[in-house]
Amino acid sequence: MNTVAVSGGFPLSERWTMYAVLGMIVNGELNPEMGPDYDVKPGGFVSVGFEYNAVTGLGYKPNVDFSVLVGGAMAKTENSDDKSKTDYMSTDVRLGIRGSWNINNRLFPFAAVRAFGGPILWKVHGEDVTGTDIYHYHLSVGTAVIAGPIVAYLEWAAVGEQSLKAGLSFGW
Repeated sequence: MNTVAVSGGFPLSERWTMYAVLGMIVNGELNPEMGPDYDVKPGGFVSVGFEYNAVTGLGYKPNVDFSVLVGGAMAKTENSDDKSKTDYMSTDVRLGIRGSWNINNRLFPFAAVRAFGGPILWKVHGEDVTGTDIYHYHLSVGTAVIAGPIVAYLEWAAVGEQSLKAGLSFGW
């Protein structure tokens, strides 16, 4: 699925941060093992999460944080053969650990491991289907770059659930 999102982080203390994400599913495709493919029509998603900074690193010692995120997504799907439409809903709970390094307060490379799960509710051929993700984990690498109040980031998960994320943020 292709998505766009707006997110915000809100520091709760020196160690705790709360995150909220509101997004739109632009399009996509679902390929059930049996039967035709389904086009994913525009939909939406929302999630809320917390991050705990467990270790503040210096030099070669990384920053280490733990995270939990709860979210859900909804969209319509369309059968590629008969054009019938049905609802799709996915829920997710994600647990993560990330190690990051601070290079001159400008570059922040990181590596992360996340595990997740939650039911997917969908109708295929008119029958209710409760499913789950193929993978319940991903390993990712990425970096953030700070230029004044602007932060650009890139994250690539190539193992397990595969994704590529990029974004810009503004801090004050």
